[in-house]
Amino acid sequence: MKKLTKTLSVLSLVAAFGFSTTDVIAQDKKEEKKVEKQVRKTDKVVSDIMGANMYEVGLLELAIQKGKSEDLKNTAAQLLPMHKQMGQEIREFATKNGYTVEAEEAKKYQSKIKKWESHNTGLELDHDIAEELVDLHKDGLDMLKSGKEDTKDEGLRAWIDKQMPVMRDHLATLEPLKDKTKKPWTEKN
Repeated sequence: MKKLTKTLSVLSLVAAFGFSTTDVIAQDKKEEKKVEKQVRKTDKVVSDIMGANMYEVGLLELAIQKGKSEDLKNTAAQLLPMHKQMGQEIREFATKNGYTVEAEEAKKYQSKIKKWESHNTGLELDHDIAEELVDLHKDGLDMLKSGKEDTKDEGLRAWIDKQMPVMRDHLATLEPLKDKTKKPWTEKN
């Protein structure tokens, strides 16, 4: 009898406040959809970062292999380990937190690297790679900034905060290199 009275009291309170079990279930479904949407956004942020970083790693490796300018080769050799570490960190983060990485991002950047591999070697290639690396770092900074705004995952936000100054330093290193390789087909480096 006591249990029945307690149950009726709870149901009376739920009814008094205007809640129904249907309202509670609907609220749970809304919350679930909101969480799913946030996970998809974070999946996209992680995929974009991983894809862009893989592209940068490929381009840096290509600069070391095919570049003629010692400045370009040295700069690429300096930046490459940092980008490999970034890639490893974001992959581990994605795996640890169950984020899905979109295969399309990787394919898109792999095809870009293939185009670069068929590019002629020489000073013009050095200039084009330097220019692309500068653009990638500018775009990368924008990607990190918008990625931080798009995710609620505090771990990812902290990782992005850690990477922003690194990317700014890389950009500062690359911008003079772009100027040094300017018009390589008419000037010596």
